[in-house]
Amino acid sequence: MQAVGRTPQRAPDGAPPHYERHRPKQTTLYRLVQKHAAGFIAHTEACRLGGGSRRACDIAEAALQVVKGKAG
Repeated sequence: MQAVGRTPQRAPDGAPPHYERHRPKQTTLYRLVQKHAAGFIAHTEACRLGGGSRRACDIAEAALQVVKGKAG
């Protein structure tokens, strides 16, 4: 957190701080999630309702645990 009235710190070479705008929608991760999220969610819902192969459901459930931070 920066104090009011303080000037931004400079780089070791004296250059002003560099700011580069983030563009998350242009990242590979964003595109992968955009491409596969709907199918993954639909598949996990089908597993919860009793459809889908047991192995595929186990894999989907393990992936959800990883996302939730509960992987063991």
